[in-house]
Amino acid sequence: MEKQKLEEQKLEKQKLEKQKLEMQKLEKQKLENLKLEKQKLEKNTYDCDTDSENDEYSTIDNEIDPYDVETDIDEEEIVKLLPNTSKLGFGSLPNYFDCQEFYFHGDFQSGERQVLERYILACGGKVQAYMGERVNVVITNSRWDKKFEEARAVSREVEFVRPEWVFRCKDEGRLVEFGQFRVEVGK
Repeated sequence: MEKQKLEEQKLEKQKLEKQKLEMQKLEKQKLENLKLEKQKLEKNTYDCDTDSENDEYSTIDNEIDPYDVETDIDEEEIVKLLPNTSKLGFGSLPNYFDCQEFYFHGDFQSGERQVLERYILACGGKVQAYMGERVNVVITNSRWDKKFEEARAVSREVEFVRPEWVFRCKDEGRLVEFGQFRVEVGK
């Protein structure tokens, strides 16, 4: 029994020594980790030169006041920088509205008036701001109006047509008869 007790004590002692060694090992590892963290922190500190330190390193030769630098471009340089467009060709625009002067009467859908004006001008026509004696086509979405009679008194040759007439002319690339696009009395 005593032998057994001695053996148990021996095993206990070995166990304690093992634990002690493991504890020492863990402490040693913790110390190493702390040292590594400290080194990392020392390396990551803000280690940049300040403006005053940078000024010490700058050379006198490179000191140019940015407000004294020439930034204007001379006319000769501008001409050199422009692309050469002399060989670019532009297709000719149709001119079937050459002898037409237009006036817009009434309301139009959003953007419709701008498109109509663009088509008229691109095809040689003119758009007038006011009804005058030179106006020979009034574009309107309205039905026949008493004001149309007044317009006829100003310009005897005036025609009242729907916007679709301009679109049809543009689509066909020619001046189309007023026919079905004409606004007449009672319509």
